[in-house]
Amino acid sequence: MDNVVFSTLAVEKLKVKYGEEFEPINSENDFMTVLVYLKSIGIDYSNSREFFDTVKRLLEYIHRTENGKLALLLTENLHKIRIHTKLFLTNNATIVHQLCDLILIQFKHSLRDKVYYDVLKLLNYCEGSLGKFNIDLVVGRRIDELEGNIYECLNLKLTIELLHTYLVFDNKKELMQLFLDMRVDWEKLDEQVNEKTLEKLLWYGFILDMDEAIQNQVTKYNRLIKSNRWAIKFYRYVTKVLSETGSMDKDKLLLLVNRFKKINGYSIIEKVIIIEHILKKIKAKQVTTEVERLVSYNLPPGDNLSDINQEIIINLAVYENKEMIKIKEIIQVEALSHPKREEIYVNRQVLRTIIEKNQPGYIHVKEDKKNSPKESIESKSEWFKWPSTEVIGNADDSNDAIGLNEKSELRKRGYQITGTTREQRWKVLQRTVPEIGLKKVAYTIAGNIKLRKGQKDGVEKFSYAISEWEHDLAKHKRKYYKKDFNWPKHSSR
Repeated sequence: MDNVVFSTLAVEKLKVKYGEEFEPINSENDFMTVLVYLKSIGIDYSNSREFFDTVKRLLEYIHRTENGKLALLLTENLHKIRIHTKLFLTNNATIVHQLCDLILIQFKHSLRDKVYYDVLKLLNYCEGSLGKFNIDLVVGRRIDELEGNIYECLNLKLTIELLHTYLVFDNKKELMQLFLDMRVDWEKLDEQVNEKTLEKLLWYGFILDMDEAIQNQVTKYNRLIKSNRWAIKFYRYVTKVLSETGSMDKDKLLLLVNRFKKINGYSIIEKVIIIEHILKKIKAKQVTTEVERLVSYNLPPGDNLSDINQEIIINLAVYENKEMIKIKEIIQVEALSHPKREEIYVNRQVLRTIIEKNQPGYIHVKEDKKNSPKESIESKSEWFKWPSTEVIGNADDSNDAIGLNEKSELRKRGYQITGTTREQRWKVLQRTVPEIGLKKVAYTIAGNIKLRKGQKDGVEKFSYAISEWEHDLAKHKRKYYKKDFNWPKHSSR
């Protein structure tokens, strides 16, 4: 392209728009020179202002010339810089405006979809409060004019990235509407499905509770769902666990969730929303054996009632009586929880209603923390030495017999290692300690550990059970036992 000569007035207008230091690029050769310079300062990233000013010059040239090849070259390089330096263009509001303007340019068909896709990714992968603020402020106001140009491309990969944009906005209504629009036009999108696009579709269907729609509409679903891509295998595992009856291996699921946090191809916002939805569905699936009244003094220190804002439907156990041995029925109840914690709360009025409605059944409500079990245990219990789990010759601790004799008291309340999770056992023990006392519970568990350790090859043979008992014992000591006593060391002999 020939050199462009700017009038003094034209340059002044550009300086008003982009800053006093702005110098317009005059030719395609100059563009390439400035792009090379951009890559060098992007790698160094010692001067963010200089980097942003250089990006503005390059984008302004694209807007002026509508050169699709240079637009694609620039956006691809900006992506590489972002990945290697974690430099986010969304921290600059002027650049966010310029990127939006790119989507309004009708580039050649062979380039348009790629440029639009790169632009959306540059906008969607924003981190920090400033980037999110600029996205909400700038893109939020312009999304209606941008969406038309994007959606009419009928490009599946691009449209999925537009779903991502609505997720960044936290606009579930528009997110769902776009998903429904895709279903209407699915005949034009179906042939574009591959393992990578299906992976994203699966997770967006998951957070919108539209899994079945994807299964029914994707022609190649039965083949692609068997993919070895890790995120698809994780999706299969999550949906399988959530669809099965009975207890789940929650520890394994949480380990996989932590691995999901580290994979590439998802923004932080996508990961947070997907994980929150997984945890929400876990809570909804589990049979809840106890609830707490939603009152301020029942909340953990630092929490306010407004923090308990995640609405969930729980399966609440109604027992035949206060012994809580047999479940009479399971009812669905609207409850609230903290997005990142497991405690489940029910509004006092709702709780009163369901208790009255389900009489003579018994619903277990945890004691209000004004009269916490820990306080009553510490005030009423006599001093006792915390049990040892060491096996050294003949045990000289006369209290060991107390624990073994009381074994049935724990077992009949549902405490056992086989077929239970740590969370389930902890709930049983929390109910049991106020009833039979901390000393009996502690010596029961310690006695079981010593019994297994004392058997031939017991440490190896019963390693899992021993580790779980020791976990439960240590957790009880931290919660209930006074801290001015020495904690005995464990022996593996």
